[in-house]
Amino acid sequence: RIKAIRGSVSDTVWIPDVFGYSQCLPQIFYLAEIPNFFTTKILWSTITKFPHNSFVWTGPDGESEVLAHLGVAGYSGKVSLKEVIIGGRNYKQADVHNEVLCPSGYGDGGGGPSEDQIERSLRLQTSFAGDLSPACKWGTSDSFFKRLASVKDELPIYRGELFLEYHRAVHTTQSDFKKNLRNCERALQTREAMRVISANYTPLNMRENWERYLFALFHDATPG
Repeated sequence: RIKAIRGSVSDTVWIPDVFGYSQCLPQIFYLAEIPNFFTTKILWSTITKFPHNSFVWTGPDGESEVLAHLGVAGYSGKVSLKEVIIGGRNYKQADVHNEVLCPSGYGDGGGGPSEDQIERSLRLQTSFAGDLSPACKWGTSDSFFKRLASVKDELPIYRGELFLEYHRAVHTTQSDFKKNLRNCERALQTREAMRVISANYTPLNMRENWERYLFALFHDATPG
């Protein structure tokens, strides 16, 4: 779908609002030929602070890897002077790469930046020019990662899961909703398993079924 919109597949896995990641993901990204990964919430941990912002995330096989960036400014930035200054000060890899990715707009609602945010971004490009705050300019995630890749050999290497010490589960008072989701998943798995048991290896067109189910697994939807 991204390819249909922009003419090519994105080189970046963009998942800002998730509560942790399995250590096998670098292998999956590598096999999918996606070199970059962006997220943010891992920096919210309450006790053990994650040590890096930009790093090379390596899979358990020791070979597959993805270039990762944890957004210092979150994922629904307001393009304020305070955000820009804090983002620049808190960037842990500033010694090898002097640029941070600052997503802006109303991300939780699927919206983009407001007129006020765009106006502030334009003023930040010209008003301070990097003297009192970091210089700002619009760009794309893919172009950001291309510049980050130029210092890849100087970035720290991390192996293991990305664990968030904050949100520990998705709880709900609407148990029937989660029960129905689980029954849906079991039905889809059973349908595929029964075809294998019966030696019927003709591929099933279940993409729409799985997509509808997976879309409903969003953590703000499963609580009901």
